[in-house]
This record gives sequence, C-alpha cells and structure tokens, in this order.
Amino acid sequence: MNIYRFIDTQKADHKISDLCAALGVPASSYFDWHGHGRARAEARAGARRALLARIEAVHAASDGTYGSDRVHAELARQGVTVARRTVAETMADQGIVGVSGRERSTTTTRRDRLAAPFPDLVGRRFQPDAPDTLWYGDMTYIWVKDRFWYLATVIDAATKEVLGWACEDHMRTSLVSDALHRAVRRRGGRVPAGLIFHSDRGSQ
Repeated sequence: MNIYRFIDTQKADHKISDLCAALGVPASSYFDWHGHGRARAEARAGARRALLARIEAVHAASDGTYGSDRVHAELARQGVTVARRTVAETMADQGIVGVSGRERSTTTTRRDRLAAPFPDLVGRRFQPDAPDTLWYGDMTYIWVKDRFWYLATVIDAATKEVLGWACEDHMRTSLVSDALHRAVRRRGGRVPAGLIFHSDRGSQ
C-alpha cells in the first residue's frame, strides 16, 4: 500500500503530523499527495479495474480458453492499447488462465474434450409441454459505468419465465449457483420431480 494512502486510512484515529513523523515522511508531502497524488492514484486504480473487466469479458467470451497472448490480441482488435506484459500480469494476479496453459502442464490423466461431461437429456428439444420440466441457465455480461457486471439466469423453457437470477462483478461458480438456488426457492424450496436443468459446458 502507498505510504500516503496508509496515512489517509489512519487519520481518523491519529494526528496526521504524528503519523508522518512515525513513518519518517514530511507532512507537506502527504498534503501534496492528498491534493494531487491521490487523484492520480485513484485514476490509476480505476483504469486497472476497467482493464480487468475488459480482460474478464474477453476471457469469458472465449469460454475460458484464451491465454494472455490471445486476450491481448483481442483487446488490441477492440482498440485497447495496453502492454502484453500488463495483460499477462493482471491475469496471473487474478488467477485467470487459458486452456493452452493447462494443456502444457503434465497430467496423469487427460479428459477427452470431445466427450460431454454429462449426458444430453434435452437433445435440442427446448419446447416442453409443461412448466418445471426443463429449466435452462445462461450467463452474460453488461458494461456499467467503468466495469463489466455478470448476469446469470435460470429460465423455465415452457413459460420463458425467469425463475432465478444473480448479478455480480465476477463470474465464479457462486454466481451460477446463487441464480439456481433462487429459482428453487421460488418453487417453495423443492426441486420439481423429474426436472432437467440444461446449460452450456462453461467452467462455472
């Protein structure tokens, strides 16, 4: 943390002059930062958040397959000017990885990527005769102010009613499970007998 930002967080409990003396910095330097540096620091933090949102959106649109090189190339195609190293470091800091990175690692077993992880019980038949026989889920992202927000929904295929939804600034598994839990609560907390829940093969 920036030393002046630390002072800023502690000034409610301590005198600024005492904090500066204890940390060995001139009080005038803190006030200069507060007047100018703070705004610059906040602008940089906002830019980092915006870049992370763009990276997450590109990564999500690739179904989690893009590594830093392809994310950087797509950002460049969208007109975003950023260093390849910055993209790589941001993704590493957030634990965002592409398929290629995982495939280069050594494993004792390798799943057949052409095999579905679960049987397809729907077979493209998305017009059931009755409600609560087929629900399907999806995820999208929405740009709001300076970042992307991710929306997960659970929809009844027969009525097209949105039964559950969740919106967060991340696309972790909890986003999808929260939407599904809300749908179940809307049905009295019980999963309808014989219900099929269909989604794509995204990692969430």
